[in-house]
Amino acid sequence: MSEKPTENPSSLRRNVNMLGTLLGDVIRDHKGEDFFNKIESIRQLSKAARSVAVDDDGVNEQQALLDLLHSLPDDELVPVVRSFSHFLNLTNIAEQFHLVSRECETSYCVPDHFRELLKALKQKGLSDQQIAGKVSELDVEVVLTAHPTEVTRRTLIQKYEQIFQCLNDLENQSLSDNEQQRIEQRIRQLITQAWHTYEFRSKRPTPVDEAKGGFATIEHSLWHAVPLFVRQMDDHLQAFTGHRLAIDAVPVHFSSWMGGDRDGNPFVTAEVTREVLLLSRWMAADLFLRDLKPLISELSMNDCSDELRALVGDSREPYWSVLKALREQLRHTRQWCERGLARPGD
Repeated sequence: MSEKPTENPSSLRRNVNMLGTLLGDVIRDHKGEDFFNKIESIRQLSKAARSVAVDDDGVNEQQALLDLLHSLPDDELVPVVRSFSHFLNLTNIAEQFHLVSRECETSYCVPDHFRELLKALKQKGLSDQQIAGKVSELDVEVVLTAHPTEVTRRTLIQKYEQIFQCLNDLENQSLSDNEQQRIEQRIRQLITQAWHTYEFRSKRPTPVDEAKGGFATIEHSLWHAVPLFVRQMDDHLQAFTGHRLAIDAVPVHFSSWMGGDRDGNPFVTAEVTREVLLLSRWMAADLFLRDLKPLISELSMNDCSDELRALVGDSREPYWSVLKALREQLRHTRQWCERGLARPGD
């Protein structure tokens, strides 16, 4: 294992190189050295063709690239496309991680537009109370849709999420060499799993399949990102104005076309919409149940507000009393959805 770098641990180039090297090792192990060398030749010729038209020997790099691509046998076309597709996906993961890293370089950091907005409002003379009131009234609607060309298999989404988390774990400067090696080995395992996962569908995805792809995005991204975004809004608002978001503020909410867009799509029927709605409700109940589990474990305190005491009576575990009742309601909701899905058309 190479020595841990001393440069910025969130270096985009370092992570792209690491992920690309691991992917190359996986491709070499599976397809052999000759195929790997073809991939490397295509990559190098592509870089050269983009930067210069003719090298020192007078060889046209663009033509050399075209000749190499035209010479590929039919059975190598899909593996070549998959190789570069996986590399682009891994590069996107590294770039996304770099953008959210706390130690990212200034040229790559995403500006905090909400903080800038608060500064601008204060400079215009608005009072803290006015700013806090307007922010609490924000209503941003995110409309979810689905399209066959945008469907990524749920299994791959999960692997990409785990690779992202591994990059975050590598940020820890107190890692021992063994710990760093273990994380890098885990990334290699995930890349190997992704490479050996057949991402092409054997048949066109149905509207229900498309909706399930959207649910995967909610489960692995939006479900965590939106609460974090709202908490950051609340923290910034408190820091700038001394006020927090109203307790009933909902600055972001969602609408969905998934399973309901009948504009020219004969496959979206009433039964399809019914099934997607049941699946949506099942997913919501399941996600809330997952969040309740750690809450039930943590909220073991006896002290509570007068309002909660009036609700639970003499319970020695007031929070548990409320949360366990809520857990049962969510379980019943999930079971109700399952029964509805098992009896289509009822």
